[in-house]
Formats: sequence, C-alpha cells, structure tokens
Amino acid sequence: MKIIKNLLIILCLCASCKKSTSDTDPSPVLGHWTWYKSTGGIANINITPQSTGLDWSLRFNSNSTCFQDGTFSPINNGTGTYFLTEVITPQNAVIRYINITFAGNIREFRYSFISTDTLQLDDKIEVDGLSNFFVREK
Repeated sequence: MKIIKNLLIILCLCASCKKSTSDTDPSPVLGHWTWYKSTGGIANINITPQSTGLDWSLRFNSNSTCFQDGTFSPINNGTGTYFLTEVITPQNAVIRYINITFAGNIREFRYSFISTDTLQLDDKIEVDGLSNFFVREK
C-alpha cells in the first residue's frame, strides 16, 4: 500500500510540472521564411508571388536580429530586430505576437504555426488586416 501511495505522489508531482521558458530556449521562429500567400481584408484579398510578381522573405536569428528583403514587405528592407510576446486572455487562450523593428519602424503581427514549417503572420488590425503565410526554407 505504501508503494502505491508513493507512486501516486510521484505521478501527481510529474503531472503538475510545467516546462518553463527562458532566454536560453530557442525561438520558434528562427530561420529563413519565404512568403507564399496573403489572404483577408475587407476585399477578401487572395494574393501570391505568382499573381503579383512580388516577393518577401524574413530571416530570424537567435540573437534577436532579423533580416527582411522583398518587394511586398510592409516595412523597410534590411537588418532589424525582433522580440516575441505572449498574452493570455481571460479564457486562457494564448495569443502570440512578434514585434519587428526595421529602420525605426515597428510592426506588430500575431503569429501562429500551421505546421513547424509554415508560419502565419496576421496584421494586428482586426478589421482589414491580412494574414501572411510563409514557408520555412531548409
């Protein structure tokens, strides 16, 4: 009986453990991302590099720097910085944001992953914002 009781206590302790995030945890957005479509807005836009002739790529580095290039990018091209934040709603939903700064211009997107290699960046503007989709380059 004592063994069962000890096992139950150990199981309860293990179940209550939560992985903490720290500055040493790698960022989930690390790597090189290439834009492949944008959708949404009041006009129900659906555009791609093929339909527009535009391109956009982002590279997120482990030292919180990033690089942006392309003709579709909504903020300046070049080297900048980024940081990630999370907000927990009263309903316990987690909303993740990425703040990107290039040449003094700050842009905040909600981000999520469709898969480990597909990133969605949503304009923070709820009404007319676009959802931008990127694929991770290998």
